[in-house]
Amino acid sequence: MLQNTILEPGTQTASGWAPLPPQPDGVKTLYTKMDRYPDGQIKRITQYDGTLSFYMPNKLRSATYTYDSNEGIFPKTITNPFGYSTQYVYHAGLGVLFKKI
Repeated sequence: MLQNTILEPGTQTASGWAPLPPQPDGVKTLYTKMDRYPDGQIKRITQYDGTLSFYMPNKLRSATYTYDSNEGIFPKTITNPFGYSTQYVYHAGLGVLFKKI
């Protein structure tokens, strides 16, 4: 399963992809890491630009996901980096969003 993505990577090194050097248009490398529950659903998506590392937690942007207890396929709550949560209710038979709180 997909665990990491890199947008606008710099050069490839022995340990992975280096971030882009400073660009005149401000473009930076964006690293995305996906943590998953044992069933494969996404638990947390964490992003940071090429100037940061995972050792600087105050500079990370992450969203945490929980899923409904019936099927476990529909997102129930998404919590953003500021700790604000959005709740979702899906119609189980149709699989469409019924309510967003």
